Order: sequence, then structure tokens, then C-alpha cells
Amino acid sequence: MTDTTLRQRVSAHLKEMSQRAITPAEMDYALEAPWLDDYDRFEEEDELAKTIADHCHEWRRAPRSAKVPQAPTRRRIPSERLPGMRGIPRMPPWWEKEGPRIWARYERQQHEMLTLFGLLDQSGRPTFLDFNNVVAFLAEIAHAERREGDHLLLGVPLRRERVPADYIDDETIDNELWVVYRGFQRPPLVDENGCLREPTPVERASEQKLSRLAETAQTIADQTGCDSAVAVAYLLCGMQQGLPYVQVRRSHQYRGYVIIVRDRRVPKSDVAAAYQAARGLFKLPRQPQEGPYLVVRFVEAARTADPSLTWGELYKRFKRKYPDRYGSMASFRETYYAKRPRQQGK
Repeated sequence: MTDTTLRQRVSAHLKEMSQRAITPAEMDYALEAPWLDDYDRFEEEDELAKTIADHCHEWRRAPRSAKVPQAPTRRRIPSERLPGMRGIPRMPPWWEKEGPRIWARYERQQHEMLTLFGLLDQSGRPTFLDFNNVVAFLAEIAHAERREGDHLLLGVPLRRERVPADYIDDETIDNELWVVYRGFQRPPLVDENGCLREPTPVERASEQKLSRLAETAQTIADQTGCDSAVAVAYLLCGMQQGLPYVQVRRSHQYRGYVIIVRDRRVPKSDVAAAYQAARGLFKLPRQPQEGPYLVVRFVEAARTADPSLTWGELYKRFKRKYPDRYGSMASFRETYYAKRPRQQGK
């Protein structure tokens, strides 16, 4: 499961809780949290997303009196405030010129979506949607579509924000994820050699509109590095947002950082600076960790009541009371020894 898919699934679970989509800062914090190491073996891929969503919901409900920081949607930090760095790499002029050329590669997909949603005039020229009308336009279509078959996640652009030039911000479009449906269960598309293939125009024509839009937008997002909602704004509104030319993201799949350089002209100094910025820019202050100290309190109380309890029995009792906290007895026991109060004189 890729980081993009994981973030989408987490946001979908948060939406079921009437919560907004998870922010990049919250996602980075979740993937670096100590408790994540206990979830290496999930029975289902969606179990990890559900766990992160539950924790995110808890962080947002934390009382302010406890001085628990609430993660902002964005942290805008002037580059001069980052000590020890030569500066966060800005988008160079040559890359700004490259942006329109990259978007032009997807004019065929844009024309397909404009045709699908009836946004061409009689002469075949595009009549782009006003950005402020996108949500209402898509909501009306979603209301009419069947909630059947495969489900996909559609990034819906909500509002556009202009960002001062001396601030760093990866997103200028606020968005949320909607669950949309294909209308039927599509079997895996495999060619005669056993390899995955793209659906044919006839196969795509049988799908519901919003699922086609979601799939097209996600393909563009995967290939350019933009958010899927930015791709939707391009397809329906003709908007061309700036595209990242160096991307650094935390990968749960690879247990580290993944760096994507989208042009061979990017200097190595920019790659290094982007990596340093990604490690510090969206790093949240540590939240109070209930889990480890909960283990200490539980073990001490259980042993006070019955000193003969073995680690296996302690772990079974803890797991019954607090399911899905620790994946093995070894990690449970190591947590206790790491967090228990040190005895005086030792």
C-alpha cells in the first residue's frame, strides 16, 4: 500500500467520523509515532488506516489546557527562520516555464472529462467550470449516481488560497476526499501475458462519471506529484497549479524518506535542502504518549494484586482490555522495562 493510498484511506475513515481529511503534518507525525512499530503485521491493509484515523481523532480532541499542540493544516515558515540551512529551494524560473508543458500532456484527458460532464459548447470549445461552483456541481452528480460496485476516492477542491512568495507551502488548494462508486465490480484488467492493462474506452464508458473523474485525476497526480484535487481543478476548471520539482515524503512502506526528482537539471544542493526541510518543516512536537505509561500502570496494578502472573498472562489480560495496542508480548514487555520508574539506588 503506497503512502498516497494510505493517506486517502485514513481521510476516508476520518470523514466517517465527521472529521476533515488528515493533513500532511498529521500524517508525518503518525508515521513517526512510536506505537506504529507495533503494527508491522496487519491482517488487512485497511487496519493500519483505521488505526491512524482513530489516533488522529484523539489528537484533535485533546484539551488545550494540557498544552497539546493542534496540528495546523499548513505550517508556513519563512526560509530565513531555518538555522543551519542554505535555504529551502524555491521553484526556479526554468521549472515555472516547464509547468505549462507538463500540463499540456494531459489535454486529451481534459477534453475527455469536459465532454463527459457536458462542458463543451456547440463548436467544441471548453466552457470551464467556475472554481467556486465545483463542489455544488459534483455534489449534484454524486446525488444521482448509484452507490454500487467498486469505490474510489475523489479529491474535491474546496477553495484556493494565495500564498506569499517568501513562505513555503506545498498546497494552495484546500480539498477533501469523497467516496465515489464505479457502479459495478470491475475484475482485474489483465492482458494475455498476465500483465495489468489500461481499460479500453468501451470499458470506461460503462463506469459512472465521478469514478472516471477520480481515476483520471489520480493518474495525473501520480505522474506529476500534484494533489488529486489539483488535477480535478485542471480537468474541470482549466487551472494549472505549480508542480513540485523535488518531492520528499515519509514512506511507511520503505520505513524512511522517499525523494523524487522530476528533472535531471535539479541541482543536488536543492535535493539536499528539500530533504532537510521535509525532516523539520512539518515535524510536530511530540504528543503525550499514553500507551507506554499505560503498560506500566497496568503491569504494576496487576502484579500488586497477583505477584505470580507471568508475562504471557499479563499480555493476554492487557490485550483483552486494550485490543490492537501491541502486536507481540516481546514489544509489550520491552515497553514496560523502558518506561517503568527507576528504583532509587540503582
